[in-house]
Amino acid sequence: MKIQVKFGMRIVKTILAVLLSIVITEIYGGNSFFAVIAAILCMQKDPREGYDRGLIRVKGTLIGGAFGLISLLLFQALHIQYQSIPYLLIVAFMAAPIINLNLWLSSPKTARFSCVVYYSVVIGKFQGLEPFLYVGGRMLDTMTGIGVALLINYIFPSTMHPIDLLDEEVQ
Repeated sequence: MKIQVKFGMRIVKTILAVLLSIVITEIYGGNSFFAVIAAILCMQKDPREGYDRGLIRVKGTLIGGAFGLISLLLFQALHIQYQSIPYLLIVAFMAAPIINLNLWLSSPKTARFSCVVYYSVVIGKFQGLEPFLYVGGRMLDTMTGIGVALLINYIFPSTMHPIDLLDEEVQ
């Protein structure tokens, strides 16, 4: 069996996006985890596809973040405890309005990103934190990764041929 390991531009761009996302979020004290995920999900083979994916991710982030903020404010106002039965029911059932809003906005591709952002907000360790700052931070981290991926997709189009690192017979 022949194994080929390629090291093409998409891999190089992903490595750069991960590195830059971590460096930037560390500079402003953010959470690099969310930036790295966003950068990886937005990395595409060409700038146009990267822009389209980035736009979908931005819309999803805004919708999911808004729902997350509303939920955290609701939990706070109604004194709903983290991981209590009412909390769990609300969190679980919020998938319905989030997905339906995306569909109503004729943007079904953003639904999964909206849900990911929502659940990263309401399942995360937000206890004792100010909801606006917490949600704003998660959204800023995600937007950082999106911005980094868009920039790298624009600067480095995938026109280079991959380098063969390993091209040998394996038994």
